[in-house]
Amino acid sequence: MSEKLIPLSSLKKRSGNENYIVEGIITKGLTILGGIPKSGKTFLALQMSTAIAMGKEFLGKRTKKGSVVYLAFEDPEEDIDARFNQFGIDKNLNINFRFGSRGNYFRLEKYIKVWKEENPDLLAIFVDTYGKYKETNTDKPNYQDDYRQASEIRELALEHGVAIILLHHMNKNCNKNSPFEAYYGTNGLPAAADNMIVLYRENIMFEGAELMITGKSIPVRNLQIRHNERMMWEQNLEEQDDGLDINIAKVINYISKEKKFNGTANELCSRLGLVIYPNQLSSLLNKNNHILSNNNVQFIRGKGKVRWLELTLKSDEGDDETMN
Repeated sequence: MSEKLIPLSSLKKRSGNENYIVEGIITKGLTILGGIPKSGKTFLALQMSTAIAMGKEFLGKRTKKGSVVYLAFEDPEEDIDARFNQFGIDKNLNINFRFGSRGNYFRLEKYIKVWKEENPDLLAIFVDTYGKYKETNTDKPNYQDDYRQASEIRELALEHGVAIILLHHMNKNCNKNSPFEAYYGTNGLPAAADNMIVLYRENIMFEGAELMITGKSIPVRNLQIRHNERMMWEQNLEEQDDGLDINIAKVINYISKEKKFNGTANELCSRLGLVIYPNQLSSLLNKNNHILSNNNVQFIRGKGKVRWLELTLKSDEGDDETMN
């Protein structure tokens, strides 16, 4: 690291969307794609790989065209081939696979330079799954180990100008109101990531799901998706939201943990570190009351000179959650 200070006006500029691989979803660097077992993560990743290799839209979002490497540490060749047969697409695509269950003996840094030399247009590397790949020094999850390993993978991605997408399992009790905290292991992994994606399904027997997305340069958004007859994920436009405001997301996450808030908008802004004016927060909560309600948060706005706010987490049965 250079000791020379760089003035704000001289910082490197990023032009347009050059950092995006899948617009609004995947950027160069490290992305974590999580979901509970059997939720459809691999189908989603293979579909995304196909979109990148073809330069076609993925769930309505533009992609950059480039070659893809897919490290399939959990599935045999026959299963991957069968899934592409289900998709019903031409398999003459620039997607290259590496199979094997002993992923934790695989050194990504050893091969990525070779792959880039062989395929100069390489844009994305999928690791399915991270649990098969990661080093395990102890039986107990360790934040520093997770953060170090994830940071090293991120640096590899940025050094070679690619996106590395780690498929990762999530806890079965994943909370819809705070999904990005349910990755298996410690918070060291998401802390090092550029982007986080959660494939959330309340019931894997149903075809519908939510794709929850956030990142350092990507606003929080939810995409309603569902399986079509070819088992490909597609947007469920009948239930689609334009995107979840990050301030509303923070309020929902806070209430899901604390169960209740009763105070002024200024107090809530201060408590959550929201960079908006209190009157803007009040208007935002009022405008998005239906989203709060859909996430089991009841919102009441008081009147008078001191406009207090009351936010309460509702139970599944419709009653207020009791406070301990």
